[in-house]
Amino acid sequence: MTERCNNCGAELYAGQQFCRQCGTPVARAQQQDAPTQLFPKGGPNSGPVNSGPFAGTSPLAGGARTDAVGPQTAAAYQPRPSNSGPMPTGFQQAQTPASFQYTSPLVGQPFGSQPLSVGTPARKGRGLKWLVALFAVFVFSVGALGVGGYLWLRAKRQSYAARTNVPNVPNIPKIPEMPSGDIGNKIKQALKEAGLPQPLDESGATVTGTDTVITKTFQLDDDATFSVRGIGGNFTITGTDGEQAEVKVTKHGGSPDERKAVPVLLSQTDEQLSIVGGPASSGVEVSYEIKLPRDLKKIEIRSDHGDLKFADFGGAIDIKLRQGNLEFRDVSGSVHSELVKGDVKLSLDKSEREDGQEFSVVNGNIEATIADGADANLKAETITGEISVDERYGLKVEKHPAGRSVTGQLGDGGPALGLKAVNGDIRLKK
Repeated sequence: MTERCNNCGAELYAGQQFCRQCGTPVARAQQQDAPTQLFPKGGPNSGPVNSGPFAGTSPLAGGARTDAVGPQTAAAYQPRPSNSGPMPTGFQQAQTPASFQYTSPLVGQPFGSQPLSVGTPARKGRGLKWLVALFAVFVFSVGALGVGGYLWLRAKRQSYAARTNVPNVPNIPKIPEMPSGDIGNKIKQALKEAGLPQPLDESGATVTGTDTVITKTFQLDDDATFSVRGIGGNFTITGTDGEQAEVKVTKHGGSPDERKAVPVLLSQTDEQLSIVGGPASSGVEVSYEIKLPRDLKKIEIRSDHGDLKFADFGGAIDIKLRQGNLEFRDVSGSVHSELVKGDVKLSLDKSEREDGQEFSVVNGNIEATIADGADANLKAETITGEISVDERYGLKVEKHPAGRSVTGQLGDGGPALGLKAVNGDIRLKK
């Protein structure tokens, strides 16, 4: 008699413990492990796995399949154990489902179908290397700018030194000590006759707590030249009647011994009287008051720095000064004045002038006061400055792309009067 499941009515076979249709226990098995009933040959599940309709053993209705999940490869080879005996011919020809994908266990992981693709780990030191590279670029840039700035400043200083160099200014060595006695006097006399500079004799000088004043007189012919070379200090040069030159030297500051250690070198020949600068001292200032014959042939000055004043002089004046101020009052002779840095002041009276006068300054201003009745042909020009002219002159200032200029006749006209300022202003007033 055929037995059926009490739950679903499905037919039961001998030895079944569970209903193959609904999975309900039927408690028919007498053995601990009863074999599963095989379907008859030719049944719906008798062929290869993928050869026809498949009826699963799942208790789910409809016979749900238990194939592997995911894409599956057909005709995959499945190795068998060596002790399992010969493989059935039908099984060797079996094909796995097209969507089947074999799983392989991951080493060290409990589950998974494919080993995860592990990328190349990030390099931990890359960010630090970028910081080091940026810092190196910064240091290099700062160094390059520093070197460029230094070279630019050095070139500028050299250019300025070349532009402001005062020619014919000798380097004054330290004066050696002369031997005493007859030998020393003979040497001094020989040097004097040769016209070489000698320390000014300070005998008879007036010495106080702050000043040492030395006054000396020298005989000069009208054809002689008075010159100053390589010396710093303030000079006041005035023309007087007579044939003598008076030189008054004032040393100010320091102790008497310190002032005595700053020599004034002087040389004299039949044609020239010269004052030459000695070793400088930071604590002692030296000034000069010089009176020269009014009709002396020439005054020539080559100096590094100082303030120079000229008054009532009729001879020629030739000046090249690097830094300082110049002042000319009632100078009727020819003038050629070159000043690098400083201001120039001049005043012309009604005195008749015989030769032209030129005044130029690179960095500074020129102020000219010209009295009524003074005759001259004026030419004034600036490069980067302005020119102002008293309206009573009746002269017009012309503007140019680079600077200003004014030309015209003063009074009845006469010797040329040239005024030139590169970086500065020119002012003409009465």
